[in-house]
Amino acid sequence: MNKVIAIFGAGPGLGKSVALRFGREGYQIALVGRTLASLQSLAVSLDAQGITNATFCADLTHENNILPLLHEIQKTLGDIEVVYYAPASTEAFLPASTLTVDNIRDRMSMGFISLIAIIHHLLPTMQQRRRGAVLAAFGGNAVMGLPYMSGLATAQAAARNYLYSLQGEVAHDNIHVGIIGISGVIKGSAYHASVTAGTSDAPDFLEMPLIDPDEMAEVLWKASHGQAELETFFPFEIAH
Repeated sequence: MNKVIAIFGAGPGLGKSVALRFGREGYQIALVGRTLASLQSLAVSLDAQGITNATFCADLTHENNILPLLHEIQKTLGDIEVVYYAPASTEAFLPASTLTVDNIRDRMSMGFISLIAIIHHLLPTMQQRRRGAVLAAFGGNAVMGLPYMSGLATAQAAARNYLYSLQGEVAHDNIHVGIIGISGVIKGSAYHASVTAGTSDAPDFLEMPLIDPDEMAEVLWKASHGQAELETFFPFEIAH
């Protein structure tokens, strides 16, 4: 039986490292993202390693897209055993004082609501088969809010709460949950390129160390087998 991981928010940083790590273990990779060129570039890297993959261009800000997307993945590769959810926003950070219902709506859909739609559809099969994993990566400000860095982090904080609750409910079904908290810049990511070019939108006061995505991918691999903590922070533990 094919083993399939669906990477929602596949990109050149952590998404690529996760794809390579699971691909080396025989997983087929569903690459989901908004930009076809980026997906195709990632697919070429996987092809070079002999890793079976397929690309799916989708906008995760619209939860109505989720069910057709999942059906297309399953038709192409087979049932999804592992979900990795980490879509990145191309929009700027927002000060919390400027949030409105209108400017938070798409961020909530992408960062939280679409995740629920995915898990709601896939969880019954995972429970029936008694295997599966739900993995995610969030910014560190989803744990500890920072001035002028609201927006997507608000949605990720809700998603993090949801996954903590979910883990306690599905562990007895042999379904594992793993979260990476990132307080830095992922090496090789699109955001790393913007920082290098001096075009990032991070506040000047924020120090962001460079993080190796392969190290995080290894933790996520272990988490998918229940061999890591529910949540691991990079590059250091955040005080709760």
